[in-house]
Amino acid sequence: MKILICPLDWGLGHAARDVAIIQGLQDAGHEVILAGDGGTLELLRSEFPKLENIRFPSLVRIRYSSHIPAWLKITLLSPLLLYEVFTEHFRLGTIIRQLQPDIVISDNRYGLWNRKVRSILVSHQLSIRLPQFARFLEYPVYHVLRMFIGKFDQCWIPDFPEENNLSGNLSHHYPLPGNAVFIGVISRFSGSYQASEARDVTPPELLILLSGPEPQRSFLQKIVLKQLVSLKTRCVILQGLPGKSRRTDLSPTVTMYNHLPSAELKHLLLSAGCVICRAGYTGIMDLAIMQKKALIIPTPGQTEQEYLAEYLSDRAIFLTCKQDDLDIESALEDLNAFEPELELPGRDLLTEVIRKM
Repeated sequence: MKILICPLDWGLGHAARDVAIIQGLQDAGHEVILAGDGGTLELLRSEFPKLENIRFPSLVRIRYSSHIPAWLKITLLSPLLLYEVFTEHFRLGTIIRQLQPDIVISDNRYGLWNRKVRSILVSHQLSIRLPQFARFLEYPVYHVLRMFIGKFDQCWIPDFPEENNLSGNLSHHYPLPGNAVFIGVISRFSGSYQASEARDVTPPELLILLSGPEPQRSFLQKIVLKQLVSLKTRCVILQGLPGKSRRTDLSPTVTMYNHLPSAELKHLLLSAGCVICRAGYTGIMDLAIMQKKALIIPTPGQTEQEYLAEYLSDRAIFLTCKQDDLDIESALEDLNAFEPELELPGRDLLTEVIRKM
């Protein structure tokens, strides 16, 4: 079948996790067309340079503020976000007439459904996490979200249905929609990707993965660079800026890349002693698949990441701290002594779901 896949362009997480889905579709013999915009399309092009791809721009560019919490900014933008859902729905109709796909897979773009083709939504967030004072609104918001999810033929949830899961209340709190299907914890580092040597980098004691919308990505980078100046720890920093891979040697022990292909990043993850990164769900799945000790730092004001960091820390799967409280030297000591309590089910649900398409 011909399958069009399009991730949300808010950071690289949605595109990164879709690499596993695209690889699974190709392994099953399907033809895949990539769609997206900005960094997400750039990342997918770098991973699958031979696949046909089209630009499907987003109307709303999320840039978090240093003063306004992320949840408030998204709330203020909600009328524009709703407008984008409807406009991308109608734009998809034009693309379907041109490309004639059999299936459209949308990662968190709620307007990408069409009655003329089979439509699949990928999302782990069936319940939106709100600040404490607005927690009473979560149930009504869940029903609104469920209405949008109901437009799709299926909703693929990247997690396991059992109690031993990674998304917690984001996917397991309220009753599931009738079209919901769990596809297991997925990662671009599983499946057919083979770890390759990461150029001439000595295996680092610490790997720091920066990601997410600006300006918070840059804020965390400044905090990290300031502290690493006085440390002699072998460290590799990945900036999370897609494009041609560029290396900068900041000191004899600290190396920084703007971006690395998945195979090289997989090697670094395998060889690194421990990891510091954001509490984004895609990164969490990657760490879980690789069984890495990690300190996860939620983006300030991003309630989903704050919930995931607390949930996974309480379960002794990862350590966590707030961005402004980061002390890399202390974090390394804690990580070296930390023993994660993580055991994922061994089933390959994604392959099973793709086989039944």
